[in-house]
Amino acid sequence: MHKKRVASGCIVQTVRIPELTLLSSLHNLDAIAIWDSETNTTKHTTLQTLREFIEIGESGTYVPVQNGDSILYIVPEAKEGQDYAEIPGIAGMSFKLSRDGYPLKPQSSDPLNPDPEAEYEILSAGGFKLLKETLFKDQRWELEVYELNAGSIPTPVTGSSGFINGEVNPINTNYTVLLANLNKLHQIRGGSNALNIQLPDLAIVPERSFVAFECLINNQKQHAINTFGPGQYIYMNNEYVTTQYIGKGDVLFFYKTAEGWFVIIQHGNFINLTMPKAAYAVGFNQLLCDGSEYRRADYPKLWRDVEKLGASLIDDALWQTASVTVAGRTVQRPYKGAWSRGNGVDTFRVPDLMNSTLRGLKNDGGSDNQRHFNH
Repeated sequence: MHKKRVASGCIVQTVRIPELTLLSSLHNLDAIAIWDSETNTTKHTTLQTLREFIEIGESGTYVPVQNGDSILYIVPEAKEGQDYAEIPGIAGMSFKLSRDGYPLKPQSSDPLNPDPEAEYEILSAGGFKLLKETLFKDQRWELEVYELNAGSIPTPVTGSSGFINGEVNPINTNYTVLLANLNKLHQIRGGSNALNIQLPDLAIVPERSFVAFECLINNQKQHAINTFGPGQYIYMNNEYVTTQYIGKGDVLFFYKTAEGWFVIIQHGNFINLTMPKAAYAVGFNQLLCDGSEYRRADYPKLWRDVEKLGASLIDDALWQTASVTVAGRTVQRPYKGAWSRGNGVDTFRVPDLMNSTLRGLKNDGGSDNQRHFNH
């Protein structure tokens, strides 16, 4: 230790750098002095506060890290005891929240009917608020983003530029997605034409890239989105395919991984397409179950599911049967509740459920265990 006389006449202590205490040997609550050049004053703070300031800046929001297809939030010491976490990067998105692998129950989206058993609610500015507990230092919270809060397009991370940049790439003819357009919204405007769209080769696409598609409501056909070649697949709804179809009003977000393209955001008709339901009007990509015949090429997404129906898909000649006699009773049009292969080449026929009441299966005798929605 040395002493040095300054102009004021005071004696201050100085030290050589090798003699300074190592930062690693200091405690997080140790106070340190910092000179503020703007006010020309010396201020003091704790080592922990300084570390957090360097790590997250002035915003006071801890920056989560990307963990596979989810977001991992590790609670910093400064947030201990609080009941909320701000994550502006996911503003407007809905997500499933779990703590150390334990899933929590979200609050209802209806403000007039809150769920008393809910454990968290989603903050509109991004993040979550706990309803039954507080945060503890080093807790691990996992946020699995699955849809948008308000129904708009999110800004997920891409391999090329970091965010979808808001640019729109219109598609009105057959198209191959370019690497330069990975971070754009591909807006399909096919009109009366059915388009073929090809995804880029997985081998040249950066990891964690997105390809986003929106199909405008003026499209009159469904369009095919194809992978680049053999061995490359689209993973969606517990199956993998080389072609996925998109129709009017549909939205699909493809996420590139080493295994293939994973659809992580979907909006529209993609699940249980052959299951009938009651409705006041026929929606986008839906058909009225009135026994009409349609071209398979016009509804490829539906026809692909119809082909998997087994005994509920029959030849049209059988579907057209006028009546049969069962136990002395005449049953009119006994097969109209099934699907038909149409002309057997390029058409199919939807069930005729008009003026019908759906019934459950009668499996006690084993004779009614195949045809799911016959009347």
